[in-house]
Amino acid sequence: MKVVLVNPPAGHGRYESKQSSVPPAGLGYLAAYLESNSIQCDIIDGKIDGLFSEEVVEKIARIKPDIVGLSAMTPDVISASKIAKNIKGKLPGIFVVFGGAHAIAIPRETLQEFPEIDFVVTGEGEETFLELIYSIAAGRDFHRINGLGFRKDGEIVINPPRDYIRDLDRLPFPAWSKFKNNSGTYFLLSARGCPYHCSFCMRSSGPIVRERSPENVVQEMEWVVRKYHPKRIIFIDETFTLKKRRVLEITDLILKKGLHKKIKWVAQTRADRGDPEVFARMKEAGCAKIEFGVESGNQEILDRVDKNIRLSQVEETFRQARKTGLRIACTFILGHPYETEETIQDTIDFAVKLNPDSVSFGIMSPYPGTKIWEMANVGEGNYHLLSHNWDKFLRFGGGSLELINLPRQRLEWLQLKAYVHFYLRTFKIIGLLQYGLPRWKQAKTVIKKVFFSERLS
Repeated sequence: MKVVLVNPPAGHGRYESKQSSVPPAGLGYLAAYLESNSIQCDIIDGKIDGLFSEEVVEKIARIKPDIVGLSAMTPDVISASKIAKNIKGKLPGIFVVFGGAHAIAIPRETLQEFPEIDFVVTGEGEETFLELIYSIAAGRDFHRINGLGFRKDGEIVINPPRDYIRDLDRLPFPAWSKFKNNSGTYFLLSARGCPYHCSFCMRSSGPIVRERSPENVVQEMEWVVRKYHPKRIIFIDETFTLKKRRVLEITDLILKKGLHKKIKWVAQTRADRGDPEVFARMKEAGCAKIEFGVESGNQEILDRVDKNIRLSQVEETFRQARKTGLRIACTFILGHPYETEETIQDTIDFAVKLNPDSVSFGIMSPYPGTKIWEMANVGEGNYHLLSHNWDKFLRFGGGSLELINLPRQRLEWLQLKAYVHFYLRTFKIIGLLQYGLPRWKQAKTVIKKVFFSERLS
């Protein structure tokens, strides 16, 4: 069997992101796993290669695979579905499999909405996808494949979920060689799963944290440095500092192997998982920046979205990290349940007070599988769902959600205000230019919507 895995081009209206030039770790791990089980596999990355959907279809058609797997976040599912529909027109016998956060969150609805899809993977892809390939090749029934959704006699069948992969060390390192035009940044996933319950996150890797051994993590890091000579590595664990002892073991190994002299790396974590010893060791081991999801500068809002952190914790954690010399980035969301202009101003003021090296202000998007999605669908939280067009489910330049008291254009004005106020009030003029110039297309579109929309009062 021949397989092609596809990272679809960005959905219509989606802006270029600094991450669009980084190969997706999920497809890299999946391709490596399939090839380790003797399945011939190619990858087409529509984002890295800057392809249109039609070009992706032509590339697939030239390879003539038996199966095409499309991995898509919610804003890209329409782009992915167009590829699925068009490739079936060219290769009628091909099987189309959907994976990724959207399919995991709403598998039945995904199959209902997109008849061109044959299967959805409802959890981790490696074992389910491999078992599906074997079943297709042997002409076997699909009912016994846990973690799979499909159609049978016109009916949609969603099989029981597959158990999570517990021993992540047995997975091969990503097949990075199958990606072209990489910018020099590589993702590394040292653990899967998140134990927290933030209302705006759907936890596509599940609630159970499964960790790779420190030895295995650093082996991959060493392998990437030796083989691909990256500019930087980004750990994409949702909470890298979840366990202090493990971080110290990983950083000890990095230092022991001398990797801190060869590569800089970035990690993200929660503000309540800070520790001065951990931050100091991360800095010593080559960590250049640590990113925190702060989300709001208003305590009541944080409590309402189940973030379970205190603003005082955030301030103390920032103080500890800054003392070690780590660069700090943080993210905020505007448009939480029952948000007001006053609570958004609290967020802007708090961001200025924290004074991180870089900041992100996104507008809430009600991604399927989240509590926010459920609230938006019934109008709870002062929410008004503007669209079911998945292309619009973005935190930057989207248009899926507003609040009754904060129309969409007003939210976008406040988003623009947040960036300008932060960079001017912290005297980061150069930072404003560095942030804004690569995103000028996005900024121009937002400014046009904010100042020239007929709906803006």
